[in-house]
Amino acid sequence: MRASIKSLSDRNVPKAIEFLFEDQPLLSSERREDYDALLAGLINAVGPNNEIHWILLKDLRDLIWDIQRERKIRAEIIAGRVVAATRGSTRSEFLRQRAIEKGEIVAQVTSSESQPNLAQSITENAPHIEASDRRLAGYEARRYAILQQLLLFSNVFEMMSEGKDSKVIESAFTRKSARQ
Repeated sequence: MRASIKSLSDRNVPKAIEFLFEDQPLLSSERREDYDALLAGLINAVGPNNEIHWILLKDLRDLIWDIQRERKIRAEIIAGRVVAATRGSTRSEFLRQRAIEKGEIVAQVTSSESQPNLAQSITENAPHIEASDRRLAGYEARRYAILQQLLLFSNVFEMMSEGKDSKVIESAFTRKSARQ
């Protein structure tokens, strides 16, 4: 078991699916503590009581994380940084420009021409922005589907705990599926 599993062990992650929580899809700039805190919040909100809930919560956490990451990337694209960095600038030039923007170092030239304006950046980067928008739409659609599944399974398990007839439970799946 790795660190993130140990921090969740008191949450009763079923042994059969612990492996799903071992490898975290994080970039070097992202904090594992934030990633695990997001799952802890989801666990507190949903109160998973079976493997299906746990898998859906893990997928939901990953999608929420991907959405936030993609939004940051989109902001970078709009600001013209990502594309400019890939158009022949060296990584050191790109990092120097970022440091200047953050105020960590002072630029030698401070003309307004060196800063791309927003409209120009959006125009130049439109294909990249559109691609980011498509990725975001996909992530958000999948997140919505998982939220629907969580609600459906929560309702079904509630019906089961109340001793409802299997035909009543089956009809809950049929009605939900027909609406989608």
